[in-house]
Amino acid sequence: MNLKINYIDSLIKNGLGNVKTEHLLSIRKLDERYKVLVDSLGTKLTGTSPLEKLENTVRLKLAYLSMRSILLDSLGENADADKVVEKSIIKDIAKQEEYEAKEKAEIIRSRVDHSAYKDLKVQRQTPMETIKSNYFQQLKTLEEELDNMINDQNYDKEAISDLQSLFELISESYTMLSDPLYKLKVDEKDFMGFNPNQEKLFVPGNFADISYVPALKTKVDKNGEEQITVLSFDNFQGDTTQVVKTGELGFGRFRQRSGKVTYRDSDFLDEYLVMKYYADPKLRAERKKLTQQEGALTQWDETGDREMFRISTNINYNLLNSPDVDPEYVKYYVNALLSTYNMEEAIKHNGGYVGNIALTRDGEYTVKHDRDKVCLAREISEARRKNLIQNRPSLVRIDRRRKDEFDFEGGDR
Repeated sequence: MNLKINYIDSLIKNGLGNVKTEHLLSIRKLDERYKVLVDSLGTKLTGTSPLEKLENTVRLKLAYLSMRSILLDSLGENADADKVVEKSIIKDIAKQEEYEAKEKAEIIRSRVDHSAYKDLKVQRQTPMETIKSNYFQQLKTLEEELDNMINDQNYDKEAISDLQSLFELISESYTMLSDPLYKLKVDEKDFMGFNPNQEKLFVPGNFADISYVPALKTKVDKNGEEQITVLSFDNFQGDTTQVVKTGELGFGRFRQRSGKVTYRDSDFLDEYLVMKYYADPKLRAERKKLTQQEGALTQWDETGDREMFRISTNINYNLLNSPDVDPEYVKYYVNALLSTYNMEEAIKHNGGYVGNIALTRDGEYTVKHDRDKVCLAREISEARRKNLIQNRPSLVRIDRRRKDEFDFEGGDR
């Protein structure tokens, strides 16, 4: 439940007064109406959380202070409490000031260095429960400041405007981070430092042909059954990522008139199935919804209750399994290269190619994208879409208009 009441309209709403004066507003009427609303908040917000009640209390007090300030400007500082002014005038000015407060908050949010985490005074990647607790305390502090202004009859226009902007800023930041999909994207991008969309590198027809070979399975000595090697990682927020190699992607280049290809690399890029189990049930539910939409980029494994991504890169199994591997390398692998955001963008723009980890001159890990690998992944993705590549060894000729498929064992099909 997310109840947002328009307290400007509520504060000028008529009771059972004189119909002839219903379009007029005085300081006394505003004060009386405010007291009624404060007393009725508990009843009106029955069933809402303590946080939502506090949000609405702050909204009411901000609206009251704003309208009290506008009334005093319109009637004069020493005006009689029963002196009246048109409600519509006060309402329009109050709405305009509310709009300006939102605009001021939006300007702050548009800054390059802006962060919703910074607004809520917490570190990046902070768990949602901690964010919620901090936000609640910020609202309590804000309410105390508003109470002091009301008790002291301090209706300073600039001070009220600043508090309105502050509330708009922190409440919107909290709303943004409360969206598990948004929070996931923001948290993962903090690890990355590279652009996952590399479709600009794609050059159509960059190869004579492309090939796919399913990954070989490894025999298990104990019972003789075949089993695929599975890599398993836990990321910064406790999600479990499992990786299985599913195939090898290759290409041929420079076809002679005889039809022979003079250069071939049959294992230029590896294809993987990445299965991600999200620890947060809200995030898991939202990601599952995405897989059920038309044109979804990924699939949902009902048995394991996890999301499945088909991607390509070159994973060094020996290095990742080595006891001497740099922990920062593994951390970057799971939190950046195999992040949901990077994989999703790669599927959308790069044919599933997520890039390869490299070191910068400063010794920091980053992800680089090879042009030929982008081209190969895109061509493989297109061939799959046309059902030219399925789960068997396949060779697809792409250097002429008519796309022919070849089987490694059966020849020209």
